[in-house]
Amino acid sequence: MKKISRSFSLATAVASIAMVSASQPLYAIEPVAACAKPLDPMLVTQYLEANNTTPVLSSVVDDASILGGERDMKLEKLQSSAVYNGTFYVGDDGAGNGSIDFTNGSGAFSKATIVWDGNDNNADTLNPNGLGGVDLSSGDAFGMLVNSVDVERFKVTLRIYSGAANVSESVFAYDNTQTGTSTNIPVTFSLATVAGSGADLTKVGAVELIIEPMDLTQTASGIDLNMGKFTAPCPVVPEVTADLGDAPDMYKTTLAAGGARHTIVAGLNLGAVVDAETDGQPNAAADGDGVDEDGIQFLTKLVPDENAIIGVGTTQPKTSTAKLDAWIDFNGDGDFEDSGEQVAVSQAIKASSLIDQGSLPLDVTVPADAKAGATYARFRLSTAGGLSPGGDAADGEVQDYKVEIVQGATLGDYVWQDTNKDGVQSSGEPAVAGVLVNLIRVSDGAVVKSAFTDAKGAYLFTHLLPDTYQVEFVAPTGYSFTTALQGGDDTADSNADATTGRTANIILAEGDNQRQWDAGLVMADNTIVHCDAVPFKPTELNETLSLPKFDGSLGTLTGVSVSSYNATRQLIASENSAAQTQKVKIVSSVDGYLTLPNTTTVDTVTRYDTGYKNLTVADGILDYYGTSAFTLPDWLYASNSKTVAYTTPADFLAATPGEVINLPYETMSGLSTTGGGGNVQVVQRTTGSVAACVAYTYEKKAVAVDLALTKVADKTTAKHGETVVYTLMVTNESTTTDATGVKLMDTLPAGVTYSSDDGLGSYNKTTGEWIVGSLAKGDSKVLKITVTLN
Repeated sequence: MKKISRSFSLATAVASIAMVSASQPLYAIEPVAACAKPLDPMLVTQYLEANNTTPVLSSVVDDASILGGERDMKLEKLQSSAVYNGTFYVGDDGAGNGSIDFTNGSGAFSKATIVWDGNDNNADTLNPNGLGGVDLSSGDAFGMLVNSVDVERFKVTLRIYSGAANVSESVFAYDNTQTGTSTNIPVTFSLATVAGSGADLTKVGAVELIIEPMDLTQTASGIDLNMGKFTAPCPVVPEVTADLGDAPDMYKTTLAAGGARHTIVAGLNLGAVVDAETDGQPNAAADGDGVDEDGIQFLTKLVPDENAIIGVGTTQPKTSTAKLDAWIDFNGDGDFEDSGEQVAVSQAIKASSLIDQGSLPLDVTVPADAKAGATYARFRLSTAGGLSPGGDAADGEVQDYKVEIVQGATLGDYVWQDTNKDGVQSSGEPAVAGVLVNLIRVSDGAVVKSAFTDAKGAYLFTHLLPDTYQVEFVAPTGYSFTTALQGGDDTADSNADATTGRTANIILAEGDNQRQWDAGLVMADNTIVHCDAVPFKPTELNETLSLPKFDGSLGTLTGVSVSSYNATRQLIASENSAAQTQKVKIVSSVDGYLTLPNTTTVDTVTRYDTGYKNLTVADGILDYYGTSAFTLPDWLYASNSKTVAYTTPADFLAATPGEVINLPYETMSGLSTTGGGGNVQVVQRTTGSVAACVAYTYEKKAVAVDLALTKVADKTTAKHGETVVYTLMVTNESTTTDATGVKLMDTLPAGVTYSSDDGLGSYNKTTGEWIVGSLAKGDSKVLKITVTLN
């Protein structure tokens, strides 16, 4: 089906038809000046030509001058003559008049159909309700004038629908068996019921005009007819005073579905303008409601398990407070009825004291189980509030939007302490909690997300847009990074560069789930590090972080370093409300204060400075969008840290085993605006996550233990290429004291190559260090190392 779209000015009423033979027009339609808005001026062009290869063709054309916004046309070849094609033309006759030309040659008769049934982009199936009940009862008759007829036997059928069950029609049949030409034959269509109670001309759903031969036995000269002045009643256009939505009709959009309808009251609407409809305009793009969908801006993306900010702009009197009810179909099931889908419940939007407008930054929490992909949102503004997704409201406006819930990609995984320093995750090596992890977009170096590792050492970034990233690990004081990319197993190595803490570039595609980006940390000798973190939540924060005190049984505490970490996520938006340009600078900051036992604080600050921005004159909508506004393209992430040496280490010394120290952590947000003369509205939204780490350095306590080591080979002689197994056994021969932190050094002799070990404890083949760990009094541990003679 071919679809033609073009704009055309409204013209006069429907018009005339002319029928032609292979060389002469069969119909011509000339407009009759009667209506301001006719059924169809017939000036927008459509053309079809059917032949034996394509005997059935159809076409639709869109234009505002046509009743229902669309004309459907179809041509069906009824005979298979290869000499003549059937042609069907609607459009300007060259003199500014609308016309229909229908051509049939001898032995090649065709049937032509024109249908007006609303804008459904379908010329193959008639919609008997497509015009929505238009009123064609103005009193003018359906009719036409046969200017001249020179042949015999054709008919024109006019059919009117008020739904599929109620249909009326009238048939003009011409049977001329006389020679010569007849002229000026007036025809009046007298409608008769053919289905149900017949068409109700006050509620017309479709109009159909069919042009065809009465049979296929006409003489070889075919049909030769000139017909003019096909007229139709002027549509009665009722005064429209209501606004309706345009989401798909499963969301209660049309009146028949119980749709949301607002009586238009001047001065109360979403955005700057509101237009009127006789019924809802449902479509998949939710854009059928004209130009008035101008009040809502999604300032951030809709990401599952995150909050989003939606800018809502209104027109309302300075003294009023309108109310917003809004919904988002988070589970994508085709309605707004599920729990959690109403995102605004009679939310007050107070008017500005300066202008007849009001604005609201609407905070929305997207459920963690929100279904990724396209869905729909509805916003209803009214004085009373308390609205449901459907039904009437005495004032205000409804606006529907097609929106996208982000799926994106996932990236994570793990930070651990590499106790044997071999760059590979080994059994028994502990996770490290509270490590700051930043996700950096490579294209501009921006931090797009931040997180702290949890108690299991894990971190996770979800719903990431496809792009190229790096992960940056921030090593707490007392730690350094282990050697990267060891062991050949990407799921068990460390990806952090030993100097920068950053990974290589990571390319993420939609739907990726990359969970292999790890970092190994090496603790400095005679050092113990503990961390605690709080996940992201709206600021201001007032939290308590708990850190284990130092266990004096391990040795003498010689130093305490405390680190404070502050990660923030901010949204900044501003809008000029003055009728003049403004130059504005906004500075947003979050200050973090970690209070230590001696009441001193470790201060960290994240700060964003927009620099001076030129805002154009107010655009009439306080929605934080357009050239009169400045808005960050999405959430802005930033982080900062600071480490101090604590001067009274005894405050961190445990009096009893397992004792912790509680450190208060508080954040305060700041916002300053320079310029604007008080005519710039600013929105700031901030969430924060904080952490603290303490690093203890100490001198190990001397412990009286008696360790014995034996080493035995399984053979006394061996040849080149043969293997030898060394058995090492360490014994704590003390009868009173358990040994902890036992480490042994056993360097392999020259002339052999390491093959494997049995994995008891942790053995470094390069350094020869065997980390035994704890060894109770009287206990022994054995390590077997297999080597090959060179």
